[in-house]
This record gives sequence, C-alpha cells and structure tokens, in this order.
Amino acid sequence: MQNVILNNEICDDVDDINPSEDVPFSSPKLEIYSDSDVLSESEVNHYSESDHEYTNAIGDSKGDSEASLQDALARWTIENNISHAAVNSMLKILHRFGHSNLPADVRTLMKTRSASQFEICSRSGGQYVHFGILPGLLRSTEVYFDNLPSDLKIDINIDGLPLSKSSGSQFWPIMAAISSDKFYSKPFLVGCYHGNNKPTDVNDYLRP
Repeated sequence: MQNVILNNEICDDVDDINPSEDVPFSSPKLEIYSDSDVLSESEVNHYSESDHEYTNAIGDSKGDSEASLQDALARWTIENNISHAAVNSMLKILHRFGHSNLPADVRTLMKTRSASQFEICSRSGGQYVHFGILPGLLRSTEVYFDNLPSDLKIDINIDGLPLSKSSGSQFWPIMAAISSDKFYSKPFLVGCYHGNNKPTDVNDYLRP
C-alpha cells in the first residue's frame, strides 16, 4: 500500500486520486512514500535521545573550553602583570560576546582568597597576617613549568618598608620566589608584619 501527498492532502491509495486531475507524477508537489518510511514511536524517541546527548556533549565541550580559557586568562594576567581594573573591563567585554561562563571579577578568575579568610594575629610587638607559601608556589609552577620538576629552589626575602618619614609605621613582608637556572619567578607574598618598629623576635616573626 502506498500513501500519496497531493497539494498537502493525503490520499490512502493512489487509486483514490481523481483521474480528471491531470497531475504528472514528475510534479514537485507530488511525494510518494510507503509505510516503511514512517518513523515508529521508538525510533522517534531514539533520535530525540541522541539529539539530547549530542546537545549535552556540546554543552560539556563548551564548559571545558571556558575552563581552559579561564586558566589561560589567569596565566596571561600574571605573566604580563595586568591590572585588576583592566582584567575586569576585559571580562565584561567577554561576557557581552557570549562567554557568560567566565567569572565576572578578576578575584574569582585568579581564585584570590578574600581578606576575611586570613587571620590577623598579634606577634613580635605588632600585627602579622600569614598567606602561606603553597598558594604562591602553585601559581608560579602553573605559569613557569610545563612539567613540575622533582626539586624546587626557593629564595626568601625579608625587608622593612617604612610607610612615612613622620612615623615609625612600617611593613615587613616575607617574599618568596622560585629560583632556576633558566628563570627567576615573579616574587609572591608569604606573610606580612606591621608595627611601629621592626619585629622584636625574628623567630616568632618567621614561624608559621
């Protein structure tokens, strides 16, 4: 049995077509199909599920590419010493052009911890906040190494920074950097002391 579509009307059989209508079978308006050409309900569901899986795969791929782009932007920001204001402006532009999965703020992009997450304690006659050496090391190794070496040489620097000539207020930051035969990484902050004088006890100042 064959069904016939003629001018958007369905006839159950070819014989049902009015013979007075002189319609050539070569007409582009005439389509002949058999029952076997009609998709069953199970086949429709199968293709619908396949389309859904394909759409999800595209979504996952886009998410992976956005994550890679975020990592690349974070590295670019560090390597080129880009200001936070400039990065925030760039993120707004990227959001406007479809990259809505990227962070809206540079602090999220760089995975910077907020100040409230760090404890300020009294130490050596002043106040001290410890940021830790591991976060800086991880950021530096991501930027400067394709493959992490088994040994790392770390340089530590301590120096006083007076805030003004009229008062004794001063910072004593603890800075660290990875030293290599091929490069010297950008220094990062491990901890910072503030007081009106230098730390009274260097052992207390340097302890974790």
